Amino acid sequence: MDYQVVNTSMLATNTYIIYNNDSKEAILIDIGDSAKEVAKIINDKGYTLKYILITHMHFDHSNGVKELVELTGAKVYIPALEEDFIKSFKNLAVGVGKIYNKFTPDVLLKGGEKLNLCGFEIDVIHTPGHTVGGLTYLFDKENIMFVGDTLFKGSYGRVDLPTGNFTSMLESIEKLCSYDKNYLLLCGHGDSTTLDKEKINNGYSKNNN
Repeated sequence: MDYQVVNTSMLATNTYIIYNNDSKEAILIDIGDSAKEVAKIINDKGYTLKYILITHMHFDHSNGVKELVELTGAKVYIPALEEDFIKSFKNLAVGVGKIYNKFTPDVLLKGGEKLNLCGFEIDVIHTPGHTVGGLTYLFDKENIMFVGDTLFKGSYGRVDLPTGNFTSMLESIEKLCSYDKNYLLLCGHGDSTTLDKEKINNGYSKNNN
């Protein structure tokens, strides 16, 4: 696996482009805006975008989906519990004066699914707290977790927004920290970290107590 990070929203969202070097196919995780820029990056490398995976449905992680689908024809996977965000204030776009670009998802994920996309095996983990349907995408063979806004370096995502819940967030952090491998954690904003570091340094992990 090769991957690339592009910031795609006014909130500096980390958009991840995952490349299969053998098939020349790509998966994208989260996109706030900048669909044309992202499509050009993928096309210029000679890859085809096949799938878009969304960790949660806030506008800064999903508002570029509609345009990117129009440009690439990629299939879209989103949290099942957040399908209503597409047509709701819950996506938070109105709060910053933006118009949300509505789209129709292809697949609704609840967590627990095992996907095989572009040659990658992906475990879908339900990690609510920041939002009710938040998902983490685990690439076990590649030793990477895409954690969205669940875990950050030494911290976690906000729980004071619509459908956020502090208790659920703590439970999700513990769910991720229950894994034994030292996964690289690729976060929705900011720097990457590792699971072992968060077990030691994140004050919200029971491993820290």
